[in-house]
Amino acid sequence: MHAIPNIKSAFEQDDIDTVMTELDIIHSGLDAMMKTLKRMPEHCHPTIYYQQVRPYMFGFTDVIFEGVEKYGGKPQSFLGETGAQSSIIPSLVRFLGVSHEESSMTQYLRLMQDYMPQPHRQFITAIDPLQVRQFVSKMNNAPLREAYNHTLQQLLTFRKMHIRYAASYIANQSSDSLGTGGTQFMTWLQQLIDETEAQLL
Repeated sequence: MHAIPNIKSAFEQDDIDTVMTELDIIHSGLDAMMKTLKRMPEHCHPTIYYQQVRPYMFGFTDVIFEGVEKYGGKPQSFLGETGAQSSIIPSLVRFLGVSHEESSMTQYLRLMQDYMPQPHRQFITAIDPLQVRQFVSKMNNAPLREAYNHTLQQLLTFRKMHIRYAASYIANQSSDSLGTGGTQFMTWLQQLIDETEAQLL
């Protein structure tokens, strides 16, 4: 994620070449993520995941953590594990200036940031969500615009791959359409795809 602060400093000098270079680094990072994701079926069959792994990923309600001073013996409730607790995609979405229609799901995504390590939360909130798109528009430079769209298209490709895996590993395994975080995830993931695609410059 070092490309994000590198680009921020380039903005101040109208350094188009550096911005394009760092956008390409982000693009390559997403490509590496997808190459890893493509290997998931090698050792994790959808049925095995759904029946033997996924049941342990749901949240729980009113659990008392004995000996944990922070909770003072009071019952605690936590949502289940979900990819939304990772800071990688939220950071890139905010950095690329992708906006999504406000809904219960966008509120859910913000709630998931509470499950991230504090430095990750601080990293996300420190990103100006308008800076990149405004810079690209202001410079009116065709190669720069192409580099931005190329990177955003890579994020879109990742999201399309993600929804295929979500269908294969969860939605197609059961009539239960809820994700491990308790959400109607397939509808929401498609909305993310549609809204991301609409924001190519």
